[in-house]
Amino acid sequence: MESLEARLQALRRQYAQSLPQKADELARAWAQFRAAPGDRAAATGLHACVHRLSGSAPAYGFDAIGAAAQPADALLSGWINAPTDDAAAAALFQALTPHIQTLLAALRAA
Repeated sequence: MESLEARLQALRRQYAQSLPQKADELARAWAQFRAAPGDRAAATGLHACVHRLSGSAPAYGFDAIGAAAQPADALLSGWINAPTDDAAAAALFQALTPHIQTLLAALRAA
């Protein structure tokens, strides 16, 4: 019978193997958002991607990825439910850029 520790290590390896796919998904969502920062659907898609990483990465032992995702998750959470205009979308884009770049780098380095 497989030990709990062995099962957890297998899950961690499986998650680690999915990180390149998660990086690609984030890069696509970021590109869609960059093309139309005022588009709520693009922001919602980016938020879903970032939010999943924020929660799942630490659960599998990838704390740096989770920590990199949290600021972007918080920024997007606040913005999605607030009234917006072009200036607010541009400000969000500026605020998100370094966080998304850090998150992508963390995903690719893991």
